[in-house]
Amino acid sequence: MKLLIRKIWIPIAALALLAGAAARADNAACWGDESRGDITCAKITEPLLLSLRGQTIDAVRKAFAAPGRDIEKGLHFLSNYSRGEKTGSGDVNVAFEDGRATTIQASVDSPSKVGEFEFIWTAYAAPTLGSEIDHTTKNFRRAPFCSDFSGQPAKCTGDDTIDHQLTLLQMQGGLTKADLLKLLEVSCDPGQGLIVTDAAGDCARLRERLR
Repeated sequence: MKLLIRKIWIPIAALALLAGAAARADNAACWGDESRGDITCAKITEPLLLSLRGQTIDAVRKAFAAPGRDIEKGLHFLSNYSRGEKTGSGDVNVAFEDGRATTIQASVDSPSKVGEFEFIWTAYAAPTLGSEIDHTTKNFRRAPFCSDFSGQPAKCTGDDTIDHQLTLLQMQGGLTKADLLKLLEVSCDPGQGLIVTDAAGDCARLRERLR
């Protein structure tokens, strides 16, 4: 049973705290249109992503030399590093709470494969599936939840079980049990075309855990 989540960005409305974003990006080297504030020439690497943990909105914008595009609770950046000729281009979402980065999600391309490297970091401890995120566990020095760059503490990709896919969605979007249950119901609807088979009874099992 496979739930398709790659390149899904949680839908959103921009926050007022981000309204004062700078109008232009320094992307002449890789794009040439500074009015596209979301496009950056920064190379997306694991050290860069880790350096954003707990940073302010201004510091994150400085790291990408771009104001970013407003998304729910944060900013979205699209890197066109090396115009896609080398590994390091891709998408980054950074979510903020109280003005500090608390969630970082990236999907990084290689020349041969779009989204080859996934990365998720959150300031909060990972809950067991069926539990809510505990916001008292905030720690800006926490290790990534998963990373396809180093594989530490685990890779994001390679596990297509619905349990793992739902956990990834919860960590990258800060989702509640109610949010996950809604996603599960859509995925378990044959009319949506997301499920090939449910031979193991995963839908019924996970419904019970998420209620």
